Amino acid sequence: MKLSKIIGIEGNKCKFPKFNADDTFRQKFVKYGRWLGKSFPHSLSSSEGLKFCSDRLGVLFPMLMNFIPKDFSGYTGVSFPQAELELDGNSIFAVRTVLNRLSGSSSYGGAIVFYNSETVRSGGEITIILPECSAVNDGGSYNVGNRNRNVRFMSIGYLILASELVEKVISAYPEQAGEKVVFDWQNKYWDACPPVEVYDEALRLLLDEETTSAVDFKKHVKRSRKIPVECRDKKVQDIKMNQSTIFNQLGFRKVEVDTETYKGKKFNYKDFFIN
Repeated sequence: MKLSKIIGIEGNKCKFPKFNADDTFRQKFVKYGRWLGKSFPHSLSSSEGLKFCSDRLGVLFPMLMNFIPKDFSGYTGVSFPQAELELDGNSIFAVRTVLNRLSGSSSYGGAIVFYNSETVRSGGEITIILPECSAVNDGGSYNVGNRNRNVRFMSIGYLILASELVEKVISAYPEQAGEKVVFDWQNKYWDACPPVEVYDEALRLLLDEETTSAVDFKKHVKRSRKIPVECRDKKVQDIKMNQSTIFNQLGFRKVEVDTETYKGKKFNYKDFFIN
């Protein structure tokens, strides 16, 4: 089943991205994840949005080697305004610091915060989910050392796709359980990390399903442009360009000058002079 249907996306919320034939895993992940995030049907702070994110974090986090608790069951998700009321001063300072670094106070309203009330005061990890995040920062973490707080952050699109890929890969390759997953690395290192091939394969299958078939998926893959190697009648081809491209003020068209020299001919002023 298409991932978009699994998460409740109905209809074309936004245009499906175009993919290049030579796109790397990271490039495909960013494009697809951004589309999923923009198409997500719920507000993050709604009851549906909070439950969805909690369920997805419960899939992703236990698989991450750099998620120390290994158990997400004690975490609670709230909107940012609610977090300001519930969290201690050091924790809310850390959350604000990260949000300001990412996108400023404009992100406060749309962010949701997950934390474990029993461990947060002693340095337990805090997680922020955002409607969107820049590709270079998405899925990162920031240690607010002077407050003993570590804050992880990601967009909803990142969360959807990363959790789905982890689940698919572990299901297809049980031997990967207990090993580092691709999301243990910063995203700029994904394409060079050891497990990227199996995650790239899982992502390709998801994209095939999303576009119904591999044949349909090819329609979304941009072909590299070929450089023309022969021009039999470039003058005719360039008529439209000639109408708007002036070579100089003497009355000659640049394309016509280029055409003559391209054919190896001496430029004929009489032929191309504009009366």
